[in-house]
Amino acid sequence: MKPLIYNLSRIRPPLTGVGRYAIELIREVSKQQPNTAAAKGGKLFHGVALKRLLASYDSVGDSNNDANDLPIGRIDNRFSKVVGSIPMSRSLYRAADNRRFNKLAKPLIADDAIHHDLNYASPPSANNKSRPSVCTVYDLSNVVCPETHPTHRVRYLNEYFQSLARVSSKVITISNAVKSDLVEHFGIDENRIHVTHLAADNSFRPMSQDECADVLQPCDLRHKHYVLSVATLEPRKNLARVLDAYDALTTETKQRFPLVLAGTIGWKSSKLEQRIDRLQSKGIVKQLGYVPQYKLPKLYAGAAAFVYPSLYEGFGLPLLEAMQSGCPSITSNNGALAEVAGGGAILIDPTDVEELAYRLQQVLSDTGLQDNLHQLSLQRAKDFTWSKTARETCKVYDRL
Repeated sequence: MKPLIYNLSRIRPPLTGVGRYAIELIREVSKQQPNTAAAKGGKLFHGVALKRLLASYDSVGDSNNDANDLPIGRIDNRFSKVVGSIPMSRSLYRAADNRRFNKLAKPLIADDAIHHDLNYASPPSANNKSRPSVCTVYDLSNVVCPETHPTHRVRYLNEYFQSLARVSSKVITISNAVKSDLVEHFGIDENRIHVTHLAADNSFRPMSQDECADVLQPCDLRHKHYVLSVATLEPRKNLARVLDAYDALTTETKQRFPLVLAGTIGWKSSKLEQRIDRLQSKGIVKQLGYVPQYKLPKLYAGAAAFVYPSLYEGFGLPLLEAMQSGCPSITSNNGALAEVAGGGAILIDPTDVEELAYRLQQVLSDTGLQDNLHQLSLQRAKDFTWSKTARETCKVYDRL
């Protein structure tokens, strides 16, 4: 296999789905291909130095560290906030970052190294047709639901994918649903597109009440006595309908199973926040905000049910994390979420509040259904591992 190079300059802690994919992929690929390098902070990392860099991302968000206490978090996040407030700053920052990366990568590219763009950091260029390259596309929400993004992001992503259609680089998508979207909206040859699914960390697994206690007790939560939703507060996640469905449950059910919302504040969420505040005052909803990575496995494992009826996802990693934790899950019946569920979760029309409420009440009251979903979800989750993702990705590299 040819040498590999990745650009991690725009992968910042705490890790989101894209960041987790980048770090786990590089970690697994480097085991199979030792001649792997990553650029970060104006430096190239190989071998032991690369392993240390990847490990530094893992330490952010654990019980002893925070993103702002570590150099990779503190410098990147402060710089990003300052630059992002200046008009045209994002374009200038991307251009500067690309120049810095190209300078670092030039000797490796000259030796026929493969550049894998993990975060839309390097727009495809017809001038670089000779470079062996790969990019990963996570979703087409900029086309399917552009109203859920800032205008500058929609414009940049549209231009990126239009450029991608004009070059010959290989494309990886994280689901068959995204592959179909790329073919439909940008006319990219489906033979150029390869699907490699994501995976959940091994820390996500079923756990007992005692194992979950240190995370649940400080939040005043009882093991298997709450409904969980893990999502950024933004329109695409469909949380307004989750609240509608939950409010339609019986009073007794809501008292026994409070709705727990875990996730950061996102785009266009002010009205949703106001509504959540009102429900919190009634004691039937708990908003946890951002939950560190090390706490999430126990939060999933302790839930009686997980609800994730997102309107659009490129994959839906929270769903897989819940399923791997053995948590009975309810999700959307279309696109990538149905693909990931694969028979291991209840599928509903995400726009049908009555159906969501009915299924939620059913799961919370039927122990036989809970047990069945527990087993089905664990079985389905076995189909996804980071080592498998890396193997499939290396097959794409081999085709270059």
